[in-house]
Amino acid sequence: MKKNKLFLLVAFFAAFALLLTACDNNGDTTDPGDEVTTAGADEATTGADETTTEAPDDENGGAEATGNAFDALQTALDYHGIGVAVQNNNALIEGGVLRFGQGVTNPPTWNHLEPVFSTWVPEGDVRQFTHEPLLFTGQDFFPAQNVNSLASASFDREARTITIVKEHESTWADGVPLTLADLVYAYYFLSSPYFNVDGNYIDRHFLVNTNWQNVVGVCSFIRYSFENSDTYEIDILLDHSGCGGVGYLPEESTPTITGLTLSDDEMTLVIEFYEMTPFTFAFDFWTSPMPRHHWEGIPHGERRNHPNARENVLGNGPFTIAGHVIDESWNFERNDNFWRGPAVLDGVIWETFPVMTAPDVARAGMYDIVNFPQSLFTQENRNIDNLTFVSNPFAAGSTAWMTFNMGEWDFDASQVVPWEEPRLSRELRTALALSVDHVTPGIELFNGLSVPSGSVYWSLNRMDLINPEVETFNTFELERAIAMLEEAGYTFPYEGAEFRTRPDGSELVVIWLETYGSVAANEASVFQLEGWRYDLGVDVRFYGGDLQPWDVTSEFYGHESSRDVDIFWRGIGFGANPNPSWGFAHDSFFNTQRYTNDEWQYIINRFDSEDMWDPAFSMETINMWEQAFIDARVNFPLTTTIGLTAVNNRVANFSLEPSFGDQSRPGMWNVHLWGLTNATPYEASN
Repeated sequence: MKKNKLFLLVAFFAAFALLLTACDNNGDTTDPGDEVTTAGADEATTGADETTTEAPDDENGGAEATGNAFDALQTALDYHGIGVAVQNNNALIEGGVLRFGQGVTNPPTWNHLEPVFSTWVPEGDVRQFTHEPLLFTGQDFFPAQNVNSLASASFDREARTITIVKEHESTWADGVPLTLADLVYAYYFLSSPYFNVDGNYIDRHFLVNTNWQNVVGVCSFIRYSFENSDTYEIDILLDHSGCGGVGYLPEESTPTITGLTLSDDEMTLVIEFYEMTPFTFAFDFWTSPMPRHHWEGIPHGERRNHPNARENVLGNGPFTIAGHVIDESWNFERNDNFWRGPAVLDGVIWETFPVMTAPDVARAGMYDIVNFPQSLFTQENRNIDNLTFVSNPFAAGSTAWMTFNMGEWDFDASQVVPWEEPRLSRELRTALALSVDHVTPGIELFNGLSVPSGSVYWSLNRMDLINPEVETFNTFELERAIAMLEEAGYTFPYEGAEFRTRPDGSELVVIWLETYGSVAANEASVFQLEGWRYDLGVDVRFYGGDLQPWDVTSEFYGHESSRDVDIFWRGIGFGANPNPSWGFAHDSFFNTQRYTNDEWQYIINRFDSEDMWDPAFSMETINMWEQAFIDARVNFPLTTTIGLTAVNNRVANFSLEPSFGDQSRPGMWNVHLWGLTNATPYEASN
């Protein structure tokens, strides 16, 4: 069959090139729009001529076809000997400058380190050098307790409040004290009409969700701001604020955010919510302070493109910005005012490079830390002897989903309107899902580091929520899919016909909108397309005749005029909050499948019920959602992919194992402990 011929070609790929990968593309996790994951290896070396691990002789990792995504990913990591922390016990040199390489395809389209302007995850990879969060989270995304973080958080269920207490005195990098008044300032800044309208593309921002509306007084203050604006009318707000496009705009207005109460010493902040569930504590509120003294006096409309939002960003982390070349590099130097004490390193240089050259730059020692595409983790590149390959399966950003276009968005009523007759029938949607081969591309193209997810929920971080009895239809069952189509009347019109017709005999053409990404991701897409066409006999075509750039696919999510498609891929990460309202409620603009039903709405309403505090009711509701979600046959979980990082053997104290705020050992956000054991990076001898 043609797709088998395709994989004969794949086996002989000599070069790989990473193109722009959309956040909902099932490809290498190395693009500026995707999270770069780094972790550590259990058997690291400290010399240039030693290899870190022994990999088996055969070509591919041992990813399993079924089971929990974490089990399969961990199997692949164990197979390759990849762990979570480098083990370099050599003596550290004094200071030194670490070089961090970020592989990209095109120049990044972002340069904002100020958190309020951040929309893409990799900005956080850079921000870890300049900012430290107030609160650390555990693996479940809830605030870690009894750890040495800047602040602590506690909640009062009856009062529907969360209290943040700043536990340690600290300053911004310029020496000005950091207090919780800086956090309050961020709430007011983000509620400004200018932030919500003037050139601030926030369709992907934290604010545009129901959590923002849940803070008492935020939307009332936003209304007040618009009512007192000389520039903007209230109607504009409906299209730009989290209080309009995905929710409601209150009738009343208030000159302050009434749900924020700051103590006189500015060390305690109480945040009041309209509703509080057991999951509100999982960071369903804004927690990044903003240096008010750094921004006061700058007109709101000028702030996004102001130097203070770019090269002159003021943080509170272990390093400060010493230089910046737009789209190319950041130069950081040690922050003498860091509250934990001086960092081990003198500085860090962060640079971009063409990602398809990752093996070459890593071998040459050009960078100490390199994000490494899974597709390039070939037999030839697995045992480069100046490197330790590291990863953390729990850090996977999301699950890729196959999603069907099921309706439209009513902008006047701000709700989805499902079509009475979907473009594709339930049987056809299910057959298309069953005929997706997740395993072959995961092994052949991504070296076992991309596996079937098998869960409605984000299976790596919330394994306790998964109901193994729910069939997710993400196992490859071609014969079952064929039988399903035959029984439903999707047959070939004559002997020797290439494609099936609809039950009424009319032409069947299915349009798939997919973003182009890495060579491996592109080949995986073509592999799937040919499987549908030549094995299942369904005429599936790429939208526009080919894979599309991200700006085309992103247009699809926000504008009804470009939604003439049947299938699209989507990345979803539920994190700690299992409430599906943000992406599946009838009044959520991010209900991108444009579908709802009475059962969905009943269950979503249960998530907002006080009864969710009852563990039995909560688990029952979650299980109901899992089943109802799959029963609709509108979204099907596909794969979960983890990132891979190459670390030069001179790097010590490097790990992305969650530290839970323990600043005495290497871990997430502990970049002040990173060190070097040699004056220059090691070069490979193989």
